[in-house]
Amino acid sequence: MRRLPLLAAMVLLVAGGCASTLPGRSDASDLQRVFYYAWSGMSPGAGFTFTSLRAFEMDLASGRIRGFQQTASAPDPMLPHEEEKITGLLNAQPWRTLSPDEVEGLRHFLLAWLKTDPPAAYDEPRGLGHEDGYVERLTVYSEAGKRTTVINPRGAFPPEGIPLPRQWRALLAAASACAGGLGSAGFRPHGL
Repeated sequence: MRRLPLLAAMVLLVAGGCASTLPGRSDASDLQRVFYYAWSGMSPGAGFTFTSLRAFEMDLASGRIRGFQQTASAPDPMLPHEEEKITGLLNAQPWRTLSPDEVEGLRHFLLAWLKTDPPAAYDEPRGLGHEDGYVERLTVYSEAGKRTTVINPRGAFPPEGIPLPRQWRALLAAASACAGGLGSAGFRPHGL
């Protein structure tokens, strides 16, 4: 199924002012892989009682994506927040082949975000209690190396903090759409 209309809608609805033309392959040819996860946990005192995890991996070199979304509540085992364990859960998910239009669209969103010269961390306050936990991380692998950016959930509100740009949100929305949407066929719950 072609998803170009969906990506075009994401450009208009999510990205707001992003350029509508896609960059040429030569501009994005060194982008190889993207790994993303967001984990949150509620802890009213003696350990976590609820955890949520969503993760995806894009292999742009071979044109495919995989991901999942999962939640867990006590007394079930809580979901991991360590990258190595999340990678293990992600490795159990099937890959979905992307169309050439989807690959180019994802490269476009990725390049738009990279052109913002992302810092190591964005300050994006979340409604967290004193003992609650939150981890959000995006790593881009290219021929030049890797670049990781995290969300600082207890950071200062702008203008003191570094705000999260619309290109970050557009990239995550496009990846979710290409994977079939969180919680749908592309992002299947894992093991609950």
